[in-house]
Amino acid sequence: MKYLIEAEDAGELVSISSLLESSGIPIHIKSVGSRLHRSNHVYVFYDAQYEDALSLLADPSHEVENQIDMGEFNSLRDKLELDIILKGALKVLAVVIVAAIFVIYILYLYRDVA
Repeated sequence: MKYLIEAEDAGELVSISSLLESSGIPIHIKSVGSRLHRSNHVYVFYDAQYEDALSLLADPSHEVENQIDMGEFNSLRDKLELDIILKGALKVLAVVIVAAIFVIYILYLYRDVA
């Protein structure tokens, strides 16, 4: 992933993302800054498309050589994000189960103390 450009406002961000993604260049947007001054850094997802992205921003009629099927890309990205969420949820569940077993064990050990 390569840094491409900074978008200062939402209108510019929409314009940049629409131009790139409609030309088959997937991007990643990262919000940076403080509450008073927030901007968005736009990254080209695939380094091999960096030069095409620069050319497209300079000339919107530029023909991108290796376009990505954005429907397929978004589908795969959604699946990957879901996998990451599920793995995180399973880790949390495992910690909760271990903690519950520990509490039950401690209660078992001290059942006759009180």
